[in-house]
Amino acid sequence: MLGHHFRRFFPHLAIVLVMIVSIAGIAGPAGARGNFDCEAPTDLKDVVTVLQVAAGMTPEPFCMDDATGDDKAGLADAVYILREAAGLNPSRTAQISGQVTGSGGLPDVMVTSGDASARTDANGYYLLEDVRIPDTGRVLLTYEKTGYATYQRSIQAAPGSSYAVSAKLNVYAINEMS
Repeated sequence: MLGHHFRRFFPHLAIVLVMIVSIAGIAGPAGARGNFDCEAPTDLKDVVTVLQVAAGMTPEPFCMDDATGDDKAGLADAVYILREAAGLNPSRTAQISGQVTGSGGLPDVMVTSGDASARTDANGYYLLEDVRIPDTGRVLLTYEKTGYATYQRSIQAAPGSSYAVSAKLNVYAINEMS
């Protein structure tokens, strides 16, 4: 009985959600899980698609990008996507700080990881906030300064954690051969 009412109500809900998507442009962060409509980014259109599946419909196109890890497309996925779009899901970011040295603390070194970046202070210290943690948990840090060899380091990170990561840069020299 409930399924029958949901099927009757669903087209109206879908229209309202699509209108909200088109007016507000609400979308989750790039790379967010729960892309059920085969189009990036994950947004409220994915909620409509997953609700169609939960109601027993067969939407086209349909891509199985399970948001909750239960290998099913259902209401829990719709709630996850809505929370992600509203910024209410637990953070998938970490904080990374440290010191970059050469023969001492190196100022003005660009430290990057994905979209997060910072420059070292006069003593070589840096702080990267909101470093996005990919599903693999591996975060790549890149250290760059003119006149020095670029250095990259990968660390295993967990959301909500803080890490101290230091690096030593080597002077980049070109030897001319005569």
